[in-house]
Amino acid sequence: MPEDPNEKITRARIKIMLRLPFFGFLALSLKPKADPAMTHSGTDGRHLFYDPAWLEHVDPALLESYIAHQTLHCAFGHLWRRGARDEKRWDIATDHVTNLMLKKEGFTIPLYAYCDHRFERMSVEEVYALLPAKEQEQDQNQNSSGNDQNSGKAGTKPTGSNDQDRDKKRSGRGLLDSHEKWDNPDSDSEGTDAQNAEGEKDSTEGSDAPAESEAQKLEREWKDRLLQATAAASMRGDLPSSIRDLIESELAPQLDWKTLLREFITVMARNDFRLIPPSKRYISQEIYLPSVTGEDLEIAIALDTSGSVSPAQFKEFIAELRAIAEEFENFHLHIFFCDAHIHDRMELSQFDEWPQRLPKAGGGTDFRPVFDTVMREHLPIAALIYLTDGDGSNYETAPPYPVLWVLNAKRTMPWGISIRMETARG
Repeated sequence: MPEDPNEKITRARIKIMLRLPFFGFLALSLKPKADPAMTHSGTDGRHLFYDPAWLEHVDPALLESYIAHQTLHCAFGHLWRRGARDEKRWDIATDHVTNLMLKKEGFTIPLYAYCDHRFERMSVEEVYALLPAKEQEQDQNQNSSGNDQNSGKAGTKPTGSNDQDRDKKRSGRGLLDSHEKWDNPDSDSEGTDAQNAEGEKDSTEGSDAPAESEAQKLEREWKDRLLQATAAASMRGDLPSSIRDLIESELAPQLDWKTLLREFITVMARNDFRLIPPSKRYISQEIYLPSVTGEDLEIAIALDTSGSVSPAQFKEFIAELRAIAEEFENFHLHIFFCDAHIHDRMELSQFDEWPQRLPKAGGGTDFRPVFDTVMREHLPIAALIYLTDGDGSNYETAPPYPVLWVLNAKRTMPWGISIRMETARG
């Protein structure tokens, strides 16, 4: 008797969740939907479409790859970033980038799939620019991918060549999945947006803001999910290295530091997680995840006073932080001024005066005193943001809350999320 399709997909997603929580969390955002007309499987940013006949025979390990592949297309905005570029070249570029990352994380990648190691650590836009315009040249390039019979997860038995050949013929030109629904998101009232699942109202309801298109809404939702998954993985210390590389090459160049700061704070404030009661969204799948409980903002801000942050950078950072905080009805900020030691601190709420200048204490830089204080005093913060050049003593493991490093130097911290402050250097 054939296995129930939804059970097969659920089993694959649970395996991904147990092995690589970052991918598993994101994969839960796509709602499985049977579509016999689909070229084996694909997504529109909201659904995980599949051909039931294909799903019945697909190898379980390869199914995990298909699910993770389509999830990453959504998470990194491949469906919405093409613009006026050539559709076929863009599709191929997105598959190269996605498959290279999945292969690095141990997923099974079929021999026919676009996965050229020349493109490692490149963004989709960079790969697109290097691809030849002629299809026949593109086809030649895919054969130099470097895949072999042992590609993907160690010890995993490769999918049979007959299955791969059939999938290649059906998907065409080495694409791992179908991209035919990328330009036509299916507006589904049941949706997968976490806000809808928790019974929250759309933020534009009752306002004069222009209504979002379905594509714009999906893009915003997936950016939030990516930031949530990245923050959670960074907090646990298990953010895949390939994801860190891809975020640096794909997400950071698209958004300036102010946008990333705003998104981080907004997501952390909106997602005040509690396990009891659990999220209703996944209970039907017997998966228990934290629920969202509030929208008040309580975070810690650490400011490096060793001399590495200029007065202009401090003023720009504080101005942006204030503009974001004042959008919330209630906010509570724990602000620390620290070099090698904490030499001043303050708490800010709606009616308090914001600091006007950054005190200079000099000396070395040690990040640990701030994290020690937060832990010792059990401060109920949703996240911590540190403005620094990143050169200082630090702990080897992440604290049990998300950390955003706003860096005025070209550096990536060993844990947490690192963004580059590109302006106000004087």
